[in-house]
Amino acid sequence: MAPRDLSGKQIMRDIMENLRTATAEQIFDEMRRRGAVIADDTIWQYMMSLVVNLPPAWKHWPQLTDRFLFLREDGVYELYDEARHGRYDNGRLVPPSGTAT
Repeated sequence: MAPRDLSGKQIMRDIMENLRTATAEQIFDEMRRRGAVIADDTIWQYMMSLVVNLPPAWKHWPQLTDRFLFLREDGVYELYDEARHGRYDNGRLVPPSGTAT
């Protein structure tokens, strides 16, 4: 499929499935390298809206259900893996059952 046939979200998912971890700049550069015809601000908004552990993103984009980015403390993005990162609800980590909150 040509980049023009894919949504920005689909291109970003493909990038992260290939890279597994990336800085925001690497994601942005890879979107451009792949020929994504999307405004710069839209790319940055995709990077925010698709993060599972960012509460403001859940408030701003409540309609999104398939978020797949995990933002580490050092600012690097990873492809979200619930088994590795834990389960998130509205951007907040849900403690495993049987543990104190």
